[in-house]
Amino acid sequence: MEEVMRTHLYGLLDPRTQELRYVGKTVGPLKVRFNKHLYTSKKKDTHRACWFQSVLASGHMPIIELLETVEGDGAAAEIAMIGIARSLGCRLTNETKGGDGALGYRHTAEGIAKTAAASRGRPQSAAARKQRSEALRGRARPREVAARISAAQKGVPKSAEAKERMRAAAHRRHFFAALVRTASWR
Repeated sequence: MEEVMRTHLYGLLDPRTQELRYVGKTVGPLKVRFNKHLYTSKKKDTHRACWFQSVLASGHMPIIELLETVEGDGAAAEIAMIGIARSLGCRLTNETKGGDGALGYRHTAEGIAKTAAASRGRPQSAAARKQRSEALRGRARPREVAARISAAQKGVPKSAEAKERMRAAAHRRHFFAALVRTASWR
């Protein structure tokens, strides 16, 4: 049985006036969509981005609110909701009547392979490496990835500094494991 796509229609509200300023749709969590608005407001020069930045400059944060969840891509529902909001006098920052966008788009395996091949071997700046490292910090690696890394490191000589870092990390793991087992930390 095929899973039905659910689309969330949401509004961005001005916290200073509680006025609805934007209507959008997403298939992902509202928090993720809000963060994308936050990010793009710093990069783009659109009516929505300028409004978003004006709210931030006033020391507030726009409010994202779930308006409705519908089955399918939600294009017709978004168009209808934008039309209703505008007819009620809402000063929306939407640039279109709605319904556009590639909702829930998934790249094909072939497209991913082409992008990876084009990126492979290209030097990256220290800032780009640091940013990627920080973004991935704290995420568990899939078991097969960890196994490949482990296999690649077998037999590779380690420097004294690397051995000391591994020794210290193992000590911390054993210390905290013992602490949890004894429950003395409670």
